[in-house]
Amino acid sequence: MRPCMWTSIYYELPPEEAFRRIAEAGWQAIELSTEHLEVLRDAPDSQARLVSLRHLASSLDLAMPQAHLTITANVAHIDPERRQHDQETIRRDLQVLAALGIPTGVLHT
Repeated sequence: MRPCMWTSIYYELPPEEAFRRIAEAGWQAIELSTEHLEVLRDAPDSQARLVSLRHLASSLDLAMPQAHLTITANVAHIDPERRQHDQETIRRDLQVLAALGIPTGVLHT
């Protein structure tokens, strides 16, 4: 097991800057926070940004073993419209993880 720092410690910064600061502090692994995941997922230039961020993590020698999926998602909500919306949100989250090479997503049900 490798200890990692959650990027939420720098939730107010863009993910790229959070990665840099965590690496500068000596951490070798990060856990992508929900806040940063949402920024990346919803960015108009999402695909290009994900490629760039993956390269940045590699250049900083940062491992990315896991990420927190959207914390407010309720994939078993009793309301079918809400459930469908939240399930789609999680699918999009998982696409971000795949693009970044993050193998594990944490989902709070």
